[in-house]
Amino acid sequence: MFVTTTGEAPGTNRYEVTGDNGKIVIEDGKLTFWRLRVPEPQFNREWKGGFGAPECWKCEIPVSKSDGSQHKVITQNFVDHILKGTPLLAPGEEGIKGLTLSNAMHLSAWTDNWVDLPIDEDLYYEKLQERIQNSTHKKETKELQHMDVSGTH
Repeated sequence: MFVTTTGEAPGTNRYEVTGDNGKIVIEDGKLTFWRLRVPEPQFNREWKGGFGAPECWKCEIPVSKSDGSQHKVITQNFVDHILKGTPLLAPGEEGIKGLTLSNAMHLSAWTDNWVDLPIDEDLYYEKLQERIQNSTHKKETKELQHMDVSGTH
């Protein structure tokens, strides 16, 4: 399951990856690794009981706390890159990787099939255009008179 939004309140910031040998969860400034003693596919092949689960260890991984200033740090780094040649922490070309992954997730859902990377850009464009043409959403726009963003970053 993949959910991402900037329009929810109070909001959730959780990253979870599940694999054959366990899962990793990053949430509330903590990284937790659940390590399976036996890989899940092997356990399910060999388990002869009813509902079962492989032995699992919960490992808390120490991480440094964030002060929440990520946007300020990235913006300052961008300015320092321009003025002083400081290496970028988040080069623009890295952003295409996240977009590619997001587009692959959409294409997989739209075709109800696996998607290889790099994605078939022509097929993605075709499926996107189908959704645009079949959309019944009517966007309501309003002109903003003034937006005070002080204290938001």
